[in-house]
Amino acid sequence: MKGCFLRGMLWTGMFSFTSVVSSAGVNNENPMGWDQRLRVEAATDVNPDPNIVEVYLTAQETEVEILPGVMTTVWAYNGQVPGPRIEAKVGDTLIVHLTNHLPQGTSIHWHGVELPAEMDGSNLAQHAVPPGESFTYEFKVLNAATHWYHPHFRANEQTDLGLAGPLIFRDPEEEAALELAGLPDSTELTLVLDDMLLDEAGQPVAFATEELELAKAHRTLHPKEIAEQIVNGREGNILLVNGQKLPTLLVRQGVPQRFRIINVANGRFMRLSIPGHTLYRIGGDGGLLKEAIPIPPIDQIEDPGDPSRSISNPDPEVGLLLAPSERADIVFTPSRQRGQTLYLEWHDFPRGRHRILTDSVGNVTAFGDEKTDGKTPPRKLLRIRVVGKTPPISALNLPSPLPRSKHSPLMDIRGLVDLSNTGQGIPENTGQALPVFFGHGMPQPSGAINFFAAVQERKGLLDAIRTKTAEVALSNGRPVEGKVGPPPFGPRPFSAVELSTALDLTIGEVRFWEVVNFTGADHPFHMHGFFFQPIETVFVNFGDETAGIPSNIKTVTYPLENKDSIRIPARPGILGKSWTITRLAIQFDDSARAESPLGLMRTHAELGASGKEAGGTGTGFPNPGDSGGWVFHCHINEHGDQGMMSFFNLVAP
Repeated sequence: MKGCFLRGMLWTGMFSFTSVVSSAGVNNENPMGWDQRLRVEAATDVNPDPNIVEVYLTAQETEVEILPGVMTTVWAYNGQVPGPRIEAKVGDTLIVHLTNHLPQGTSIHWHGVELPAEMDGSNLAQHAVPPGESFTYEFKVLNAATHWYHPHFRANEQTDLGLAGPLIFRDPEEEAALELAGLPDSTELTLVLDDMLLDEAGQPVAFATEELELAKAHRTLHPKEIAEQIVNGREGNILLVNGQKLPTLLVRQGVPQRFRIINVANGRFMRLSIPGHTLYRIGGDGGLLKEAIPIPPIDQIEDPGDPSRSISNPDPEVGLLLAPSERADIVFTPSRQRGQTLYLEWHDFPRGRHRILTDSVGNVTAFGDEKTDGKTPPRKLLRIRVVGKTPPISALNLPSPLPRSKHSPLMDIRGLVDLSNTGQGIPENTGQALPVFFGHGMPQPSGAINFFAAVQERKGLLDAIRTKTAEVALSNGRPVEGKVGPPPFGPRPFSAVELSTALDLTIGEVRFWEVVNFTGADHPFHMHGFFFQPIETVFVNFGDETAGIPSNIKTVTYPLENKDSIRIPARPGILGKSWTITRLAIQFDDSARAESPLGLMRTHAELGASGKEAGGTGTGFPNPGDSGGWVFHCHINEHGDQGMMSFFNLVAP
């Protein structure tokens, strides 16, 4: 197939076996290894050139059967949820023609893809494609990895309604090198994990952000419901795998399975486990890892608050945890006998869900801790049924290091940043550091909540944090709990960030983000256009002497990996005396691929982005396609929509 590779090559090199056996019998008896209805249908490539993949996507309203016998109204690409699987190889040119048949503007953001700034699909890269009109995206494929695509206008609503699809980029040299190891092939399956919030009629529940735009008399949600949906992210009541509720996968005992897993949910963190089985994570956002990471199954423990019940082990380091927008490339070997069934399960963990407090007449007043946070029982996502005869096969033994080709190198840039002046205090925008502060205000009577990702206002922010007992000061001048008058600091939501308050960066710079989380909840940090390499997270808790809470500082380090999305943990203690700092190394160019024979590097013109306004309407836009900046934000879509988003200008040296 043009633009992708034979399935027989996909596993080559992923395993080494003490005895090499033929898998032909397995493939002949069950060629795909799964029910065809579970596989995401591929987009049709209309271009005969072997180095060009050209597809058409139409965004439209349609109906699909999610619950048995019930047709649910969704928004979909080409009439399917999730959208068509798009595949290409490194070095290909990908051309996607988008036609908008929705009642509002839309775009496509190519999540995690290194591409020219004007092709990014964000609201700084382009204007929304109006209803009835089309837009063509075109860019070179630079890196082999598991990506996805989704809108970046009203993303929380459009993505949740079904506009998301898998995007798989392969590296022919990488896969050829794996095949030379002489290892047998096996099955690969892309799993798009999502949830939907449906009412009793099987239709999507109203969106909080949409409700806030309506007059109060026309709203269907109570302000408490609006605030809950915004602060916790929109979590659905129906869990989906490739658009289906609890589908079935057929596997063979002892035959390794490879899952490319994509979390496209608005607000749900996908914490995954297969009871009795160790998973091996071989890749993530940026392609293959250097070493496979074993992931033991999640165990059940006694609930400390109720010894009569059990809960999932609350440690987020146990199991496979994917924040919204993260991806994982995992391998496991089914060990059950023929006729037995396994399940891929979702498990809860304490991620900082809030409950909304109201006064005696029902007005929203404040936040409280959600007592059930982390205690929801496990839920089944995917049924895995062991079938058929199994040939003798040896134990799984992953190679070390995992092979990556020279076209997709994993170069360690973490040593290029100087962390000698970092610590546990609030970071400053000095030297190589790029501090970003995540926070939000108290809920307003309407249920609205102001979020922010502040980048240039350290001193005022620190003063505000140290003097508040409620959540971070609001951006609109409202008094905060226990205070009279406007707060001393007004962090800017995305809509208020001006050129003078955005970060100014230079192509080729090596810097490190210091993402500071002042909130009591986890947030997924996502950056457009570039990979970063996680270094560490510092959990800062200065305690409270009056309450007998001791001070505690803990640092967690990360393995070498290229990522575009990462979970930023909640603060471990009380506001004003506690926060987390996650440090991420980044190089603002493509020099890691300088030795690639394909010359896969973006030009300065493609990397450069500044001015905030997109599409030739603002200062510094000589061409209609120029971008206004590179975006970074929280990927709980409700948080990004409500202001937890910012951008940086990137200019030539």
